[in-house]
Amino acid sequence: MYGIFAKAINFKDNNHLSKIVEGIYKNMADDQPLPVKFYAATALRSILYIEDAKALVKPGLEQLLKCYLSLMSELDNEELVEAFEDVMTIFEKDIAPFACHIC
Repeated sequence: MYGIFAKAINFKDNNHLSKIVEGIYKNMADDQPLPVKFYAATALRSILYIEDAKALVKPGLEQLLKCYLSLMSELDNEELVEAFEDVMTIFEKDIAPFACHIC
């Protein structure tokens, strides 16, 4: 739901936003079923348009990139690729250490 309505919600409580990001991380974990990981990965795209969310996501960037790459190797989905492109664009200055894995 947050992936759909994140742009319309005004998050005044950073604790709430932190819980959302934490939930997305948990849902993108290796032990989650493929559909859960997919929807979490695509929802993250919308959450990252919230400025405060970027700071919360940045420490787990390596884990996120690995999850996206794993998902894209399993699924051929345009929405997933677009979400990954958004993450790469938003964190373009921070993904240099992961460039070999991405290529």
